[in-house]
Amino acid sequence: MSEFYVFRCKNLAEVLALKKLFIGPEHDRRWVHDYTNGNTEVYKCSGHKYGCMLRLFVVTGSLNYIKVSRGRHHGHAGTNDRAVRNALHFITNTNIADGIGHGLVVHRDSKENNPETPFKFTQENLKKIESLLANFPEGHKQAALLPVLDLAQRQNRWLPISAMHEVARIFEIPRMRVYEVATFYTMYNREPVGKYFIQLCGTTPCMLRGAETIMEAICKKLEIKPGGTTKDGLFTVKEVECLGACVNAPMVQINDDYYEDLTVDDINEIIDDLKNGKRPLPGPKSGRLAAEPIKSKTSLTEPPKGPGFGIQEGL
Repeated sequence: MSEFYVFRCKNLAEVLALKKLFIGPEHDRRWVHDYTNGNTEVYKCSGHKYGCMLRLFVVTGSLNYIKVSRGRHHGHAGTNDRAVRNALHFITNTNIADGIGHGLVVHRDSKENNPETPFKFTQENLKKIESLLANFPEGHKQAALLPVLDLAQRQNRWLPISAMHEVARIFEIPRMRVYEVATFYTMYNREPVGKYFIQLCGTTPCMLRGAETIMEAICKKLEIKPGGTTKDGLFTVKEVECLGACVNAPMVQINDDYYEDLTVDDINEIIDDLKNGKRPLPGPKSGRLAAEPIKSKTSLTEPPKGPGFGIQEGL
């Protein structure tokens, strides 16, 4: 079986960084260009210690995230392999991992996010936590872990590691238990975000309905790139996976609100309202009440057939 690595890069600079990482005399493998297929460059290496063919796929695209896939040969995981270690180091230490995952796949201390980052729950939130914990019997308090982490995020806009430590202290559990939850759910923002966090759905239905055009309009309006935050700290924009409003594509989630059936004019108006301190009315912008067909309350073009219609006679 071939062993393979698949990286999705958001721009040429990241492609060049990958080439430098995997292809060069500093490594014990000799990667050579195999072929190009559209926006995919494929490199191969046959000098692997397990005797299998390796391939490196470099795919350029508009999505700001990275995906890594690996195969195995005769059960060997290859975890001690230099290229694998380098790849993991590269993923967790560069901006290429930023985007859909909402941050690095592991924690790295930074100036704004480290164990010494100030965080204490407000008295109001401490009362809410007490009320949440009272809903669960002794020995099952951890069931309130998700809503308490949500409280921490709402208080701070994002979830620094110091907030996770405070939650672990309150629950009297190992910090690792909190890390496991906070890193699993992408709804927890482990990096600072703006006052208005714009999450644009980029999955297939929204993409087919013009999500890329909406993203371009947002970035042009705010003068930032996907994954960026405006200088005044008001807006952060990121592309995310499906938000479950496919019938109302394209759509964005801004903080807790969904804005659906969007056009470029709609998103520009929404941003203007937020800049002026107004809260735009959530929901569809097409005139629909919810997700009903645009032309009428039904999508049927004729009266429905009765029971048994289309069933074979033998059935």
